[in-house]
Amino acid sequence: MPKGYGPHDDGSGVAWLQDGRVRLEKRGGLDAWDPSFQELVESMRTTALIAHNRKASVGLDVNVNVSHPYTMKFRGEEVAFCHNGGIKTFMTEAQDRKITDSLVFLERLISKVGTLSLEDLKTFLVEASATWEYSSINALLLTKDSLFAWRCYDDVKDSEWDRERYCSLYLRESSERICIASEPVDRKRDWISIPNRTLIQVKLGGETVETERLSF
Repeated sequence: MPKGYGPHDDGSGVAWLQDGRVRLEKRGGLDAWDPSFQELVESMRTTALIAHNRKASVGLDVNVNVSHPYTMKFRGEEVAFCHNGGIKTFMTEAQDRKITDSLVFLERLISKVGTLSLEDLKTFLVEASATWEYSSINALLLTKDSLFAWRCYDDVKDSEWDRERYCSLYLRESSERICIASEPVDRKRDWISIPNRTLIQVKLGGETVETERLSF
């Protein structure tokens, strides 16, 4: 909850890997982080997960169906996705369809990329960041083989909104685990701020955790 920007309590959700497939649990604005959701999170055992606390953009619905993460099939494989930021380019469509700009974002990604690889995602993000009007398209994308994360915000100068601070993404990396979060989740000093316009792939399933990254 960045100071001055208010709580992100319009919904909560988590997607995780279990038995080789993506599982999903979500809550809406009225029951975000309710006891059953907390119990699930506390008991979870998995090799990879993504989680999201939503702050809804003005004019968009608030209910469990539009809480993040979202799941969608890519070539028969289910993937999970969550996004931080607003994409003005998609707001009218999202309002008309009673969904979110983030879900439109995922639809565009799924329909345009040839493969879920660093190079194809980079190509998509280069085009998207050059043509969409947005504050931030920071996102996490979970597949059964990889976790992708990227930080990309519009660094236009704004005296009322520090986008470098608000549109943040941090990394903690070791040989045993990787944690990527919009803000450090504890006070330890080994969190690294991911540079703007950076794409990261965390490869899953090996004996050690490996990452690759590209600038775009």
